[in-house]
Amino acid sequence: MSDDSKMQSPIHEFDGVCMNCGTLCRTQHGKATCLPKHWSDYDVGMAELAKEALAVQDACNLSGVVHSFSRTMTRLRELLGPKAGTDEINHHPISVLWASKIESLTGSFGIESFTAAYDWAKLMASHGQVSQIGEE
Repeated sequence: MSDDSKMQSPIHEFDGVCMNCGTLCRTQHGKATCLPKHWSDYDVGMAELAKEALAVQDACNLSGVVHSFSRTMTRLRELLGPKAGTDEINHHPISVLWASKIESLTGSFGIESFTAAYDWAKLMASHGQVSQIGEE
């Protein structure tokens, strides 16, 4: 196999300049993402978080989504820096996409489902007996 045939794909096992396209490549899950040379670590980080926020829209495992959301929020706070306030982070498009997916997986659309869950939790927390949400 010639050296030229090895450079057909921008998939590498390292971060660095892609020998095929000449852009920076970041390896994640065994595949490199080619990015413009002028992108900063902030740009790269936000691009990765945006890709994950879009990919999670196809998820079906609430537990996995919540664990990943926690890691995403930690990374988002790192990227935005110490001056980013709670509202800025809570209303960031990355946060909104993840929260929307969690809302979708739990089926908690609207005040009725929240109220039922809240009432159930209050009863359980006070050692009341309730078999299921919405059951009387």
